[in-house]
Amino acid sequence: MQTLTEAWAVFIIHLQKMGKAPLTLKQYKIDGKQFIQYCWDQEEDYLRDETIKQLVKDYREHVQERYDNTQSINRKFASLRTFLHYAHFREWIQTVPEAYVKPIPKVQKALSVLNDADRAQAVDVWLQIYRASVEDEYRWMALRNFCITRLVSELALKPYEIVKMKWSHIDFDTRIVRIFGAKSYRDLELSESMLSWLALFEKRTHALFPELVEAEHIWLGLHNKPGQPITVKTIERLMLRISSIIGKKVTCTNLRYTAMHKELLAEDRQKVREIFDKYGYVHHNVMEERRRKIIEALALKEKND
Repeated sequence: MQTLTEAWAVFIIHLQKMGKAPLTLKQYKIDGKQFIQYCWDQEEDYLRDETIKQLVKDYREHVQERYDNTQSINRKFASLRTFLHYAHFREWIQTVPEAYVKPIPKVQKALSVLNDADRAQAVDVWLQIYRASVEDEYRWMALRNFCITRLVSELALKPYEIVKMKWSHIDFDTRIVRIFGAKSYRDLELSESMLSWLALFEKRTHALFPELVEAEHIWLGLHNKPGQPITVKTIERLMLRISSIIGKKVTCTNLRYTAMHKELLAEDRQKVREIFDKYGYVHHNVMEERRRKIIEALALKEKND
């Protein structure tokens, strides 16, 4: 009779021989350690038919209570399912409790779309903070955050696209900004107003931090990493601040979808394909899915209003 620890160790060696990637092996080890610890808590050290069904059933409930993310839950179930099938192949157990290692259905989250008034209020938050601030550094940071929020709202940019932005990506004569995605780029037109705010931000940056005149990236940190490009986490924090002030959840995602929704509501499929590149989607079917969810979100909002 195999102990659970011994059985999982042999299973990991089997996966190594199959050529599994180091990160995959690491995750199997983590998932195995968690399952074995749970079994120990139930005072079970061995892999045996008499107890495995009830252990796996209870562990399934334990995982679903502990974790919220469906993807994480199903990954743990997949690891355990693979292990149990291997244990059955090695004849350590006679049956695999399939019912308790099946993936749970993925919950489709409804998209959040802001109305015009909420969108305007969200964009205005950091502008008001900028105008009310006295301290130069805090005033500069508020201006930075306002410009970021407005860019997301106007051009439907993703957070990782924002942090990649450099001054060399903006042509102030043509009002074109080049946005770099994961594997490609797209050129978008800036409004006259947005261009003016960016020019003001550049001027304020050079006046307050003359040592950053040669800095390539537009959005720089102030406190933790002064002069270094901000991260996606910084953008998440400034969105949280907006949410707390206006009393509504504001994220880059719902600002992005709000900016997109009028174009995506068009029934003309050719129009949807034309804006495919504009919003940086890799697959047309993803764009169609977003379009469907936005229609559903707006319909629900109208019903509730």
